Amino acid sequence: MKKIKIAVSVIVVLILGVWSYSIYQKNKADERINRYLVEQGIPEEQIKTIAKIRYDEKPGLYKRYSKKITTKKDFKKWQKEVIKSRMFFSGVELKAKENLTINNCELEYDCVLDLKNKRVTVQYLISGDGITNQQEINSQFAYLLLNE
Repeated sequence: MKKIKIAVSVIVVLILGVWSYSIYQKNKADERINRYLVEQGIPEEQIKTIAKIRYDEKPGLYKRYSKKITTKKDFKKWQKEVIKSRMFFSGVELKAKENLTINNCELEYDCVLDLKNKRVTVQYLISGDGITNQQEINSQFAYLLLNE
């Protein structure tokens, strides 16, 4: 009986250790992404998280952390445009102004920390679709980030 208690205790400690390390790694990745955004010119007080940081892994291909953000400026611009047109960028009709929250803002920055290359990249998204057209990026987004 004593051996079983010891074995269970060891397993619980190992699980808690792995879980704690995972949380620590997520927090460090989040800090690194935020530091990159600030270095690229987005003031820290402007950053608003849409989707919290998460770990993505595809065996043999990549290990990375990613999160989606918007900025206060982008959010206000998006709100004004949606209210004016009474339509979301996706084409869905706006039924109530209460639906215009940070969590459903359609002007997004998809931030990825690639663990293999130790590099942060950002992709611009409008209504979930990646945008590469520089003119469209310049006209829609408040902050232009370098991905080099």
